[in-house]
Amino acid sequence: MTAEKSATKTVLFVVLMASLVGAACTRGSASAPAPQPEVSASPAPSPTGDRPERDLKVWNEAVGKSRKRVRAAIRDLKRVGMWQKLIWKDLYVVQIQSRPGVQRVPEDGHLADASYHSYIDDDGSGSLCFILFYGRALKNDLDRWNSYAAQGIARYDPPTLEDYWAAVLAHELGHCHRGLRGEKVARRWESRAWIALGRPDLADFAIQK
Repeated sequence: MTAEKSATKTVLFVVLMASLVGAACTRGSASAPAPQPEVSASPAPSPTGDRPERDLKVWNEAVGKSRKRVRAAIRDLKRVGMWQKLIWKDLYVVQIQSRPGVQRVPEDGHLADASYHSYIDDDGSGSLCFILFYGRALKNDLDRWNSYAAQGIARYDPPTLEDYWAAVLAHELGHCHRGLRGEKVARRWESRAWIALGRPDLADFAIQK
């Protein structure tokens, strides 16, 4: 964890790419705001040795219950070894926010957005992956899934809410992995996350949905 950054610190934030498209994300609905001064950092080890020279900055700016969900999702991905695989050499900042409330759910019901940017501050520079979660959309989607399961018409048993957040986070980080990545790449990362989380049956669901 790093200390609170000075208000006088010079920050240059340059948007390189637009938002991505996917089953869990929609083009153009999320753009990263100026970074906030509350900054936390965590080391980003990699089993392949592809490790940044400086610590990864993780800004959990989600609000309400989503903040706890994000924290748990990161912890779960680290626990099963997926976080380390999703972090790459040039990644400098992961900025995560949430949009709460029923009125803020996207009309198409998608669950999150991701966009890829370049970021420079006094500590260094690198890539920034901005992720915006729609917490109510995630809950609504899982509620429907549970309802179908109760009726015996769900193709797959529903996951826990915690695992669902972790898998969606893996999906969105997959969009940013080593640059702008498309839906097929993100789905493969989500599939790998489901396997690591102990739900290999949902690996095919991630690819085919």
